[in-house]
Amino acid sequence: MLKMLRGAVVTALCCLASGCDERDPAQLARWQVAVRSPSTALLSVGGTSAVDVWMVGADAGEGPLVLRWDGIEFRREETAGIVADLWWVHAYSPELVFMAGSGGTVLEWRSGALRRLDTPDLSVDDVDAVVAFGVWAASETDVYAVGSIAGNAGFIWHDDGDGWEGVPLPGDVPVGSDGTAPGLFKVWGRSPEDVWIVGDRGLVLRGNARAGFTRVESGVSERLFTVHGAGDRVVMVGGSSNALALEAPGGAASLLTITPPGAGMLQGVRFSAAGELWAVGLGGGVFNRPAGALEWEEAFVEPVQSLHAVWVDPLGGVWTVGGNVLVSELDGGLGLYHGIGTVRTLEL
Repeated sequence: MLKMLRGAVVTALCCLASGCDERDPAQLARWQVAVRSPSTALLSVGGTSAVDVWMVGADAGEGPLVLRWDGIEFRREETAGIVADLWWVHAYSPELVFMAGSGGTVLEWRSGALRRLDTPDLSVDDVDAVVAFGVWAASETDVYAVGSIAGNAGFIWHDDGDGWEGVPLPGDVPVGSDGTAPGLFKVWGRSPEDVWIVGDRGLVLRGNARAGFTRVESGVSERLFTVHGAGDRVVMVGGSSNALALEAPGGAASLLTITPPGAGMLQGVRFSAAGELWAVGLGGGVFNRPAGALEWEEAFVEPVQSLHAVWVDPLGGVWTVGGNVLVSELDGGLGLYHGIGTVRTLEL
């Protein structure tokens, strides 16, 4: 199971010691296709190590797609009996993983067993209109899920170990013509006390379930898809046809624009452990900004409608997923990897 990881580490150390031979691809970090899934879009990727990576996606009629990489190959996890498109995965530990998706679904994978959690009853006629787009855990007894009802009416759910309950939105959240708050898309925290949530109409919230959330003025009205941070930096990305990237330096309430020039809409963002910033989005665009740098670097690896999420493993390997994620079909799934070593492509 650890064969590939050990090989990658040895190769990396050899490169540092003696320099890499450019004629040997195994010694160079490069882009590779990890997964092709024509019938099912891949919507999220996360993990705990270079040999514990999860990808989740849509439901093509056989249950949602859930894949796990063990350092040698991807294996599909059994999801029979579950009907949902999974929009996000958060691997809290190798033994505990949370997933969220359509139908108000929040799943817990614990030590090999997958089960659906009892989330709040929103008393809606169409449960399929309730989508949990994001999930994040500060601990096993401090878990958040966010989403929307029919694209609006954003909600925050929290589980403190005694079950899920709704968390009130701040009173100054603007409502639309239908009287509902903007939909919410992702949640992530710097700590249990400093949790960030982003959503439609430029909505940014900060706080926690115990003390409540406050609105952070973003200065924009476009959709914000994803938020992530490292150290005292927090970055959120979104946009429409054009990209939008905002940063709260030092975790401050004032947001700065750091959008990659010329980029299309961005849907995923992630910091590496070394402080490198990665963002992905429309047309398969991949953008990265090395730690300490101000300029973005750009790559288009494979043609795809959009890359929806990106995750960086502790060794610096970059994993990104997407497909036809902007249409109801949710197909054309693609998973990419950038790093040292060779990943055997899973063809579904």
